Amino acid sequence: MELEELKSVWVKVINKECIKYEFSQNKAKEMIQKKSNTLLTKLENQLRYKRWFCFIIGGITIPISSIYLFIKDDSNYLFENIFSPIEMFSIILILGLALIFLGINISLNYKKIIALKTTSENLKVTLKRVSHILKAIMKTTVYYDTIIVPFISFLVLYRIFFNEESFLFDIRILYILLGTLITFLFIRYVSKRQQETRFGPFVKNLEACILDMDVLDD
Repeated sequence: MELEELKSVWVKVINKECIKYEFSQNKAKEMIQKKSNTLLTKLENQLRYKRWFCFIIGGITIPISSIYLFIKDDSNYLFENIFSPIEMFSIILILGLALIFLGINISLNYKKIIALKTTSENLKVTLKRVSHILKAIMKTTVYYDTIIVPFISFLVLYRIFFNEESFLFDIRILYILLGTLITFLFIRYVSKRQQETRFGPFVKNLEACILDMDVLDD
């Protein structure tokens, strides 16, 4: 075989392999695109559910709290031996408002994700921003849980140990603080675990898609 014929054969082989590689790369990108869209759709459904859960439960809780405004101190009601009606009203109102504010936060971030999905032309940038937004939602939820629940625990313990007595700085303060700290650590652990269980797989899959796209770009 002459040199020119050999060069011609090699050029054809190389061109053929380039076409195969380009086709394989395009197919991989299509698969990542499809996987990413499916992932984002599932995430939107999860956030939509959580958003409405917060709004509905919070919306129900706030009117329920107003019932305690019409209850007399000598009436029978939940935690009557610990809290007065006005204190029960305040606690339930705080819980309802916390859920409403959490629902608003989720709703705003949900809209950001929808906007990114519909307007962004760069899929990798979209996935990175969505991953960042999702992590922020998880942190905010844990933040709310670790403030509201220990705060209520502190109030309950305070009223149990002191009841109608005047405040005194004694060993009971240590018990109250210790109980509040235990509640804080427990709620923080449970809340983090819950968020990791619900949204952790989404974060991992988003980061996996981003890594796949980085490999293809290289």
